[in-house]
Amino acid sequence: MTGGMMYFPRMLDKIRLHGRGELPEDYHANLGRPKTADAACTNFVRINYGVLCQRVLKGGTDDEILEWCYANGRRLNAGDLVVWNGFVSKPGWNDFD
Repeated sequence: MTGGMMYFPRMLDKIRLHGRGELPEDYHANLGRPKTADAACTNFVRINYGVLCQRVLKGGTDDEILEWCYANGRRLNAGDLVVWNGFVSKPGWNDFD
C-alpha cells in the first residue's frame, strides 16, 4: 500500500518496469487501457494514465507520486480509501467489462 491505497504501488511498478523495457510482454496490451485496474485506479484519483506515466518516469517515491496525484487530481479521504480498497481487493471476472 501507498498512503493507505491498495494497488497503486503495483501500477507504479508496472509503469517503471515498462519504462525500463523489463515488463513482460503479456502486460503491455492492457497498460492503462479502459476497463482495467490501472484505468479504474487513475480514474478514482482523476489522473490521466499517460500523464501519470510521464510523472512516474521522472522519478520519485510512490508516496511522492501519490501526493502529485492528489495535487493534480483529487485527494482521497478515509472513506474513499475504504471504498477503493474494498473494490480492488475483490475484483470479479466481470468487474472491468
